[in-house]
Amino acid sequence: MMMPANFSAVNAEVVYGGAVADYLPSAWGAANVKQFSTNVITLISNSFTSMLLNATLGTMFSGNWGSDGVKLFGDDGSLTALYKVGRVPGGDYQNFGNSEPDGHGLTMMSIANVWRNGGADPQWVLDNWTYVNEAVHYIDWAMKNPDISFNKNGLMYGETEAAMMDYTMFANIPCYLGVRMYVEMAQAAGKTREATVWTELADRMERAILDGFSDGRQWNPEKFGFFHDPSMSIYADYVGYDVRNDAPAAWYSLCDNTYRSDIDRYIGNAFFGPRGLGYDHNIITQTSMLLDRSDDYDRFLTNLSKLCYSPRLPKPFIVPEGASYSREQGMYRRQGDLGNFVQQNETVRTILMAAGTSKAQGNVVKIMPRLPKTWNVEVNDLTVPGSEAKISYRATYPENNVQTASFSIENKGNLDTLKFRAGPFTCDRITVNGTVVRTEPAGDARWAWITVDRLQNGEKYTFNIRPLAVDGSGTMSNRKGGRFIPPFLPQPKINILQTSRLQPRRTSDQKESALPVRKIKPEYRTFAQFRFGPYFPMLPFDDHPADGQSEPRSRNE
Repeated sequence: MMMPANFSAVNAEVVYGGAVADYLPSAWGAANVKQFSTNVITLISNSFTSMLLNATLGTMFSGNWGSDGVKLFGDDGSLTALYKVGRVPGGDYQNFGNSEPDGHGLTMMSIANVWRNGGADPQWVLDNWTYVNEAVHYIDWAMKNPDISFNKNGLMYGETEAAMMDYTMFANIPCYLGVRMYVEMAQAAGKTREATVWTELADRMERAILDGFSDGRQWNPEKFGFFHDPSMSIYADYVGYDVRNDAPAAWYSLCDNTYRSDIDRYIGNAFFGPRGLGYDHNIITQTSMLLDRSDDYDRFLTNLSKLCYSPRLPKPFIVPEGASYSREQGMYRRQGDLGNFVQQNETVRTILMAAGTSKAQGNVVKIMPRLPKTWNVEVNDLTVPGSEAKISYRATYPENNVQTASFSIENKGNLDTLKFRAGPFTCDRITVNGTVVRTEPAGDARWAWITVDRLQNGEKYTFNIRPLAVDGSGTMSNRKGGRFIPPFLPQPKINILQTSRLQPRRTSDQKESALPVRKIKPEYRTFAQFRFGPYFPMLPFDDHPADGQSEPRSRNE
């Protein structure tokens, strides 16, 4: 949030120009303040604002902060959720307020994933059992004490932005999956009794979510929590990026059936979610990728790159909180605070999802790039989630059903199998290093799984993919046991423009200056690419025209 120059914070009071005491007559007491509140309410006196101001100024300036039944604070100074005043007998509600089930569940999922990625050590669970057990116990307690928690029909009640005094998918799915993931931790630590009880709790939570938020065919959009269906986006943190095969079929089907109406609610054909890059643009982008809607995520990812690049502004490569977008003029501008962690974290997650390294499942790692048209991906020494292995790979976007990819693994540990999903394609058969492979439909395109068994440290595995020739030529000689064992071919040459060359043009005094805006030339389309490590994708789009870009520097500048 940007504050004016005369902003100050004095004794936890947010004021402009100085402290409140600098402006109030010294003789003012409680009676004066009460009269001030009454005067404000009288001046702004329609029925809504009267109720609103009575609930805010009337409480804050009443002088009765704990003795008249309208308690902002409990007797011991604990903060109370005002929405609960008068609804619950007794004093327990004073110490419960502002429940945040989404934050609770997402924290559980994060801890469980860190535990998985660190080797799933049973001793770590035992050493931290007090806290592991407490996280699930809180959810179980909230379910058993609805008079205090306001849980209902097996659903978690929340008062954060993801719930807004209601029961929502974004507030409940993380808690449900958090319990599922903690079951795995309990099982690893030999806590079989707790694992059984927690599994039963998770089963009840799943039934409540499906019954409470769907009609059996689609999710209820009024219960998303934020702006879009979060089901597959959150589920991907549990099962990885192959949700079509690894998430429950009922959940995937609900998300798939809901997707088009979700898009049509307000995104339409603009493919911008400017109300918050994290919980608007990125969530719908991730859903389009996980559902393999390649035409849609092509535009979502391209627009995300534009929203994160403002060459005429300070800090040109940074994730903004939101954006203003004019469909009529085709113009947009970043807004809000820069580097907001929620928005930036989801943007990084979207980029990782596009690159496609899914979490290891047992001894298998899946690589599923979902790239915009003409983007290439290059990943160097990325730790495979759920293992200690380091993977490096390059993959191109299929041009006319022609694709090239190469992989190498170091420190593979127990990883024995790599599954690479090639595509998207428009043909039903391709050849991989001369071997015919059938493609399968998913989303709006066709894809092909290529499996490499018996992974070896340091070996380079290269796939040259072509559409099947018209005459049907191809050989199946390398098929063994239903799996494809590719020959070790030389590393291909993949020319990728270095991102360090793509810098915003500035005047000598570093002030904003008008840049020439031109239609995107075909040769510039190949500049879009990823590089992992300390880099963000640095893409040569201008920050204003939605259908144009600034011409990048030449190599001689």
